[in-house]
Amino acid sequence: MSNPSPGATFNRYVLVHESVSHWTAEMERLFAEHTEIIFRWRPYREELFDELHLASLILLVVAPDDDSLSLIQQLKSTQRSLPMACLIKQMSVEWEWLARELGADVILSETTEKWRVAHSLRRLLHVQTAAV
Repeated sequence: MSNPSPGATFNRYVLVHESVSHWTAEMERLFAEHTEIIFRWRPYREELFDELHLASLILLVVAPDDDSLSLIQQLKSTQRSLPMACLIKQMSVEWEWLARELGADVILSETTEKWRVAHSLRRLLHVQTAAV
């Protein structure tokens, strides 16, 4: 087996769990210059868990409810070190506190500007870019 050449890039997958592909499409546009970062829309939990082993990052677009907390717990119990960001439909301090305790790294309102969401994802992916 040969070693990759210096400067070789590897694909990094961001799995996006949302009912429609709104945020997936927005992030694909904002990360267009980073061809090694691939956003994959996964609306169903089964698909999300099937591809979890490929992921460099998880983005959940969810309601602040017990079902979403359960999903975070299940994901983190499967892949503890995997970075996770959550966009929630309505901010809830109590839910945010519980989600952070379960392992969510970033929690933002779904109304956050798309460039701010992209900045948070870049930080989690450790991507170096020019100022946006």
